[in-house]
Amino acid sequence: MLEEHSLMYLATIRKDGYPRLHPFTPFVGSGHMFAFMESSSPKAQDIIRRQKYAVHSSVSDREGTNGEFAISGTAFLVTDVSLRNLAIKTCSYKANENQLCFEFFVERAMRNEYGKGLVKWAIDSQAETAHGIRPNSLKIC
Repeated sequence: MLEEHSLMYLATIRKDGYPRLHPFTPFVGSGHMFAFMESSSPKAQDIIRRQKYAVHSSVSDREGTNGEFAISGTAFLVTDVSLRNLAIKTCSYKANENQLCFEFFVERAMRNEYGKGLVKWAIDSQAETAHGIRPNSLKIC
């Protein structure tokens, strides 16, 4: 799913409560969804403050040839050195040591393939953590 849509849009909640939209390039490594961000980035500050997010894929053309997907949940600053090293190891681009690393947990997910209809993913309660689930635990329902 993420491989088809490398550029996505991340919605966060600003300090004043209004939504904010950002271009975003997350990646999945060993079942975790990560993203690196500059510490001065408004999206990083929004996530540190409120943790809630929504992600929507870009659409390739007016016909939606590649479909679209959306997920939402909670994201957390990675402070565990081994988890950060896993993110660095699995990242498709060179992460800067000064960048903050975030892990994203999924609470809701959907995909729309035009002509085929809306597909919702179920959350596998067996795979659920205290924050939600990791992307590899989604089940189509």
